[in-house]
Amino acid sequence: MHSDHRKTTRIMIVEDEELVAQDIQQLLESRGYAITSHVRTGEDAVTKVARDVPDIILMDIKLAGDMDGIEAADIIGKRFFTSVIFLTAYVDDDTLNRAKITDPFGYVSKPFTDRDLISAVEIARHRITTQTEARRQQARMQSIFDHSREGMATLDRRDRIVAVNRSFETMFGYREDELRGRNVTECLVADENDSASHDVKEALCDSIGMEARRRRKDGTMIDVFISGGPIVAEGKREGFFVIYRDIGRQKQAEREITRNYEMIQTVLEGTTRALATAVELRDPYTAGHQHRVTRLACAIADEMKLDDYHVKGVRIAASIHDIGKIHVPAEILSKPGVLTDMEFNIIKLHPRVGYGLLKSIDFPWPIADIIYQHHERLDGSGYPQGLTGREILTESKIIAVADVVEAMVSHRPYRPALGINAALDEIKAGRGTRYDARAVDACVVLFTERGYIADDEE
Repeated sequence: MHSDHRKTTRIMIVEDEELVAQDIQQLLESRGYAITSHVRTGEDAVTKVARDVPDIILMDIKLAGDMDGIEAADIIGKRFFTSVIFLTAYVDDDTLNRAKITDPFGYVSKPFTDRDLISAVEIARHRITTQTEARRQQARMQSIFDHSREGMATLDRRDRIVAVNRSFETMFGYREDELRGRNVTECLVADENDSASHDVKEALCDSIGMEARRRRKDGTMIDVFISGGPIVAEGKREGFFVIYRDIGRQKQAEREITRNYEMIQTVLEGTTRALATAVELRDPYTAGHQHRVTRLACAIADEMKLDDYHVKGVRIAASIHDIGKIHVPAEILSKPGVLTDMEFNIIKLHPRVGYGLLKSIDFPWPIADIIYQHHERLDGSGYPQGLTGREILTESKIIAVADVVEAMVSHRPYRPALGINAALDEIKAGRGTRYDARAVDACVVLFTERGYIADDEE
């Protein structure tokens, strides 16, 4: 049984000797090949090739008529890209040199054996199959290049533009003929010293992408994401392909999100300051307390190497950590003497009240919980929940240390300021039992090594 490839391989015979042509036809048909036609002249071959569309032409060089086989093969190759195998008894150098120009699939010298002819045809058939698939692949890639919605360009090894697609022309406002042969950086980069252009080259070598700004023909700038990679042929880098995706809308949306976020942050911080002020208006003896606690708590968080997100959470929570004192009667807050047990129990409600006031507000951080826990202690001796160890948020542990130190170095109606040494002795005595060890260590380092000065110590 003959292969399907042979059945679908169409062959034209161009031979002016009738008996030779008949022998060739019988041999090929016996092997399963389809013969499209047999013609005797080069002129007939050129005429019939368009109608018959053969895959292979067996072409005698010496033909009847005015056009020999080499001339006919040259015309057919240029017009129809059909491959030719020459049949010839003429193997002199001049003839072979003329024939080479047509880039034939091969030569079969007369007289030839069946094996010689079939081998030449088989080699040609395999070559056609390979070339056809290569052409199809090239056509697919060209279609992708032509119809891509993203701007695409191919560059040579010196970064000169070889070709661009329609999307590239639309994106940057150039025609391809205006760009061909020009350096892509000179065309699209506004500043020749722009380091991003060098980064792009390195990114393309590694087949990765990056964001950049590029200049259109009219001088306007657009945000693009650039990707691509090297073009390699036979193991050698021939250039690059570059893909430009317009991300202008995306960047605009990002900028809008950033502006909205900054506006929300401004409103949030303004609201937080207003709440802090409201608390301190009711408690003139501790005016500035929340501010001082906030300053120290943030310094401790920085010393502990917390990231910016958590430091900001500490700042917001510390700045209103006593918001619940709004619930405490003013006469208790400003009482000059020692508080009674009942009065102290009322004050101890302020973390719970603060939690109740803030729990429904959707902060980016657990502000309500941080405030709820800022009087808790590691050993469970704190209030109002009696939490221990890991049950307490890190931010609350930091604020607890800052709160104790600030309270002890500040003047109170019922006692004078105790000083920083007493405050540090207190937190060091409770290190790891009542107070978080990392927060205590950071606070001690601030005062003993970093030169930190509490407001009331200045």
